[in-house]
Amino acid sequence: MNIEELKEYNRLVIEASKEVSKPWKWTTIILSILLGGMISLYFLCPSEIVVDQTFDGSNSIMTTNNQKG
Repeated sequence: MNIEELKEYNRLVIEASKEVSKPWKWTTIILSILLGGMISLYFLCPSEIVVDQTFDGSNSIMTTNNQKG
């Protein structure tokens, strides 16, 4: 390979890599926006779920009471 062929080959490789990376660039941008939105919602709109549970079996919600007492 001479210098001109090598330059042409490098130009083709660079153009092909730019075409391949276009969809990944937009995918990365969209995913980063979604992740930023999820993190901001976590801090701006916190939800607290309180389960008031006794272990006598009267208020067990979707749990298995295996305590020996």
